[in-house]
Amino acid sequence: RILIEILRWACSLGAMALNYVEAVALEQHGGQVRGIRARDVVDGKDRLFAARVVCNCAGPWSAELAARFDRPVPALFRPSLAFNLLLDRDPPSAAAVAVAPRRSRGTGEPVYFLTPGFGRLVAGTVHLPWHGSVDRAQPGEEAIERFLTDLNTAVPALGVRPEHVIRVFAGLLPATEHGSERLAARPLVWDHGRDGGPQGLVSVSGVKFTTARLVAEQTLGVLQRRLGPLPPPREGGRPEQVGGIDFESAPASTLSPEEVQALTTIVRDEAVRTIDDLLFRRTSWGITSCDVDGVRHRVIAALGWKGEPHGRRDPLAAADVQPHAQEEAAAGRPA
Repeated sequence: RILIEILRWACSLGAMALNYVEAVALEQHGGQVRGIRARDVVDGKDRLFAARVVCNCAGPWSAELAARFDRPVPALFRPSLAFNLLLDRDPPSAAAVAVAPRRSRGTGEPVYFLTPGFGRLVAGTVHLPWHGSVDRAQPGEEAIERFLTDLNTAVPALGVRPEHVIRVFAGLLPATEHGSERLAARPLVWDHGRDGGPQGLVSVSGVKFTTARLVAEQTLGVLQRRLGPLPPPREGGRPEQVGGIDFESAPASTLSPEEVQALTTIVRDEAVRTIDDLLFRRTSWGITSCDVDGVRHRVIAALGWKGEPHGRRDPLAAADVQPHAQEEAAAGRPA
């Protein structure tokens, strides 16, 4: 919901967010950016978006996109893996607590957190080097078991075992160098035109939400050299909140009229294309529910969707979404 809220706020100020649209090629002429060719993955058609500047903010995919549009930029997003676990255990405290295992070999002890979440216990964060694909980053069983051993060493009464793992929340964070878990502390705004590449192409590798606004200002400062003077910043009121719904806990039985109205509003305003958009990328119902299929069918029936068993409203394979995988959130006004 943090990502969705940011996108809703941007759209209220005039931005247009397109869901399920992939940038496939940079359009340029004489070394100058002319726009982006993008593919609507719902209907398979390519569309051209004319623009004098293009900003590559593709996160873990930013290095791949920069190489495709121009050339490799070694400093862009060197990935490291981070993951947390949702455990079927009672939290040891109503507040978050920090714990550290004692190790006999004199190595530095990692510090983990244990906090109530999704009605159970959330534990993390483990940081590891990452050498695999950025498309589906997940820890192996050995890494998860090492983490559980650390937790049991730090809190023996916890007694967590692999069968207590309900969900794995995994994602990639920028590291200081390839093959390291040491996190980058500074963002990078790369002007490709200043390095002999396309004039008007900028790539950004951020580090965290708390510095995102500053990074955006720095990026606009670079883009301003291509765009000329920008209009003064316009403050907008916070978008109206969606009420009548608990985003965390799925309804146990029939949805109330208020919940149906809230979901209808989300579908209309937040570019929802599949039932799993609702369950994993607009709410946490697919994460917290033990009966995901049951929730799917109740929501499909309540909204009056028709189609295949998983309520697909387009050719996308909603059933392929893995509950434990990193979920990419992209939404806004329907394209």
